[in-house]
Amino acid sequence: MAAFTKVNAFVADVANGFHDIANDTIKIALFSSDPTASATSYSGLSGELSGVGGYTTGGITIGNKTSSQTSGTYTFDSSDSPTWTSSGSPMGGTSFRYVVIYNSTSDKVIGYYDYGSTVSLTSGNQFAVTFDASGILTIA
Repeated sequence: MAAFTKVNAFVADVANGFHDIANDTIKIALFSSDPTASATSYSGLSGELSGVGGYTTGGITIGNKTSSQTSGTYTFDSSDSPTWTSSGSPMGGTSFRYVVIYNSTSDKVIGYYDYGSTVSLTSGNQFAVTFDASGILTIA
């Protein structure tokens, strides 16, 4: 499983009120280009898969969100396992390596998973993201 990396700007974005994770629309999208830890906005990223072969530009909404705070530690999680199924041509017409989580409401990037090498899906195959058992994101 790929490790989650929060982008550097996320902490300042939280402090400046750009995220209401419990109520905002949080999405997950597939990219071929490295978003790096310095990414700030979803619209500023390049390399997202094109909208063909079963992939919709903008990604999919993370459902079944949960958030909690205990003794000063905040945890954001979801019981979803976002899944894409390639149909027709290879999904996106290309391969991807990065899975970006972003706040669609504020256009701010939260973080990403780097799968370490490119992933290509041929027609009929699926790609699913399984979140870490301790949550998608923890802020202490």
